[in-house]
Amino acid sequence: MANFDKKDSAKRRAVQKLEIQRKIFKALIQNQSLPQKLRYEYILKLDALPKKSSPTQVVQRCVFSGRSRGVLRKFKMSRIWVRRLLAKGQLQGTTKSSW
Repeated sequence: MANFDKKDSAKRRAVQKLEIQRKIFKALIQNQSLPQKLRYEYILKLDALPKKSSPTQVVQRCVFSGRSRGVLRKFKMSRIWVRRLLAKGQLQGTTKSSW
């Protein structure tokens, strides 16, 4: 678990560090008024950035168990923990349903 945390925090730092530069390159690549050659240079610059700086590399994890699969973004918890807490009625803004 500790190894995942170290890797994840390193990836998050890399994403945060290069986020603005990455967005600028993407905007310049999408700009149709620029010459094709210049846009191609920006594509190469974007490709030269580290792969770990891409936001898709960051994995959403459950805050309780560290589980990476089945994590609900709204709660930042895995489906298993959401179900446990819903059954106890401990999640704010939710109600137990019965029919």
